Parts: sequence; structure tokens; C-alpha cells
Amino acid sequence: MQPVMDIFEYDIQFIALLLQVVLDVILLLVIFFLYKKLGSIDIATVELVRRGLVDAEKRSLEIEAQLRDKEKRLRELENAMAFRASNDQLVSARERDNTLRHVRSDMADFDVALSQKMLDGEIHETVLALWEKGRTIHEIARATGLPDGEVEVIVSIAKTAG
Repeated sequence: MQPVMDIFEYDIQFIALLLQVVLDVILLLVIFFLYKKLGSIDIATVELVRRGLVDAEKRSLEIEAQLRDKEKRLRELENAMAFRASNDQLVSARERDNTLRHVRSDMADFDVALSQKMLDGEIHETVLALWEKGRTIHEIARATGLPDGEVEVIVSIAKTAG
């Protein structure tokens, strides 16, 4: 009497072999079917597909060239923007310097009475006098040492009262 394990191994090997034969037959049928199917394709269809592939390759090369061109333009634009930003900073620095010079010259133009009022603490009158001379809120704030918001409040109260 054979042990049960040996019979079981024999059955598994037999089933695996049988399954392999079945799969090989199916594979041969698929190959035969594809061969017949390819045999029914005419030369015109193959040429049409080939032309389509060549055309697709040309278009992909054109798109690739356009993409490189766009990337180059983007780099140029980024460089131009960086240059402009640095140039704008220089212009802002020049404008700030001009404003400071303007405020300093205004301070030098103060008559003695306005300077005395600032020293006496009559800052509101000084703010209003500068406003009447046509100075901006920011210029007045820089000249008096007050925040812009405080200068705006003083001017707006004077406008509503006046």
C-alpha cells in the first residue's frame, strides 16, 4: 500500500502537467488566430499606419522644439522680471532720497514761527500749515515725526471743522 502523501503528490503533478498541456494548446490557437488575422491586413492599411506614425513623430518633434522655445522665453522673461525688480528697487531708493531731500528742504524753509510752534508742542498747527502748503500726508509725517495715520486724523478733523 502506497502512502497517501505519495498518491497526492502524483495527482498534483499530473494535474500540473495536464494544465500545462491545455495552456500550450490555447497559446497555439491564439498564435494561429493572430497569424490569420495579420494575413488579412492589406498593405494599404499597413502603409496608412506607418504614415500616421511618421506624422506623429514629426509633430512630437515640433512640439518638443516649441516647448524648448517656450522654456527659453520663460527664462528670458524671468531674467527681465528680476532685472526690472532690481531696477524698481533702485528707482524706489532714488525716489525715497528725493523725498527726503524735499522734506529736508521744506524743513529748512520753515519760518521761525512754525519752528517755534513745533518746539512749543503746537504740532497740530504745524501739520495744518504744511497741509496748506500742499504737502502730502507722508511728507508731513516725515517732517513732524508723527505716524501717517495721526497726520491723516489731524487733517481730516481740520477739514470737517473748517
